[in-house]
Amino acid sequence: MTARQTEFHRKVAADIVLHGQSVVGVFGEPPFSYTIGNHGVGLPELLVLGIDPGDACWVLNRLGAMQRELGKPLIGDVSLGEGAAQPLRLRAVADERRVKDEYTCQVYVHYQTEDYAVTQVLIPDKEGRFPGDAGCAEPFGRVPIFGQAASLPGSASVLSPQNTAWNAREVRRTSA
Repeated sequence: MTARQTEFHRKVAADIVLHGQSVVGVFGEPPFSYTIGNHGVGLPELLVLGIDPGDACWVLNRLGAMQRELGKPLIGDVSLGEGAAQPLRLRAVADERRVKDEYTCQVYVHYQTEDYAVTQVLIPDKEGRFPGDAGCAEPFGRVPIFGQAASLPGSASVLSPQNTAWNAREVRRTSA
């Protein structure tokens, strides 16, 4: 490993200790970001495509904290809280080989295993249409879908039916 790679992995390890996860952002077409750290507590890593890594970092940090607080994967429609314009859709990744090879390869480097799960985070357009929905606007309409609609055993969907806003009390009530 080069000195630069060693320093990168030291930072990842420090982020995991301090925050429970680290977020890796990649500028590309499409841009994508993913977490490293959730596997260490038995949860899936999170992957989002199609949004700026800076915005993705905020989204992934919120979602990662939510699933670690629950102690189970987030699957389904999930709101990030009061003022969130639209819920996000989280799906367990079905095409694991492609995702691990093309998107989340640093998870393997960090944990030295390919035995980790990934959940894809889908972002809706302004009209609430998700990638794969008819008429989903760009750039979201171009996002590849790796996730499956079926839920994971022991997963939680934390969309509040009252106000579509996540809060700790609602999560506990919904997931109990």
